[in-house]
Amino acid sequence: MKYKVITSDGVEEVFDTKDEAGIALGKKRKGLSKMKVPTGINRSVSIHECHNDDGGKCINWERF
Repeated sequence: MKYKVITSDGVEEVFDTKDEAGIALGKKRKGLSKMKVPTGINRSVSIHECHNDDGGKCINWERF
């Protein structure tokens, strides 16, 4: 299982553990106000749990 932290500016980071992803999520949340996104798109950051190893989909389990 992998964990992805995805921001609305299109940046994706992949982590092996939930703890690593949680730390990255916290850092990204602090930088939301400075994030540059196209007009009309809300600034956001989310964390996804991905079961791609066994053919499953990614589940979004936290979004800010």
